[in-house]
Amino acid sequence: MGQLPDMAGLLLRAGAFVAGLTFVFLFLQSVLRVAVVNRQRGDWLARIVGSLISSAVAAWAARARNYERIQDAFAWTLPLYVLMLIASWFVLAQIGFSLLIWSLQAEPSLLRAFTASGSALSTLGFLTPPDISGQLLAIVEGAFGLGIVVFFFTFIPGYQTTIQEREVKVGWLYARAGRDATGAGFVDWLLVSGNGANTAPVWEDWEDWFRLLSASRSKLGNCCRGDPRGNISLDVGNRRQGPGFRASLSCCRR
Repeated sequence: MGQLPDMAGLLLRAGAFVAGLTFVFLFLQSVLRVAVVNRQRGDWLARIVGSLISSAVAAWAARARNYERIQDAFAWTLPLYVLMLIASWFVLAQIGFSLLIWSLQAEPSLLRAFTASGSALSTLGFLTPPDISGQLLAIVEGAFGLGIVVFFFTFIPGYQTTIQEREVKVGWLYARAGRDATGAGFVDWLLVSGNGANTAPVWEDWEDWFRLLSASRSKLGNCCRGDPRGNISLDVGNRRQGPGFRASLSCCRR
């Protein structure tokens, strides 16, 4: 009879070990797909995070009553997506390594295992397991945590550079077509300035601009379109990522 509790505890720790390995595998799979292979659309975690951020930004933008406020709302899409994805990676890794540390009896309780996992993942090192198995896990987890931090700090300058390049091009357009720039006004400027005969370089530059716009604003499937009456449609949800919805509202034209 005394062996039953021991057997139950052994099975529980074995299950925790398998669950921990699963969490760590899911973490590595997501990180490799997003940060290395650059296949966000093929990653389940990126899809979930993208759907949540898209819905939140759409709800925020739907309450706006002018074009500028809508654009201000959409400007948060990519930063929030990346920050929430990084936070999700931290949660997956910490839960996985906590279960591994506890299943190997490197720490006596789940709370101490969770604390030791956070210590290693954050690279602070304030609580290291006393035995060799826990210390080896702490080394691996610390490397994973350092990789996530490096990804975060390389994202910020890259994102800021993208935004600056985009704003420089917008300023270039306003300087030539006026503050209320339109396609017809820009074509008029091309003809008046003598550039109407060779417009291919101009359109190629703007093709690059729209790629930057797609990378920084529409990555999660958010799109803002206007019609001549001043109605702006917000499309949320990428067809490749899952169902979305559309909300229309009337607002003042610029």
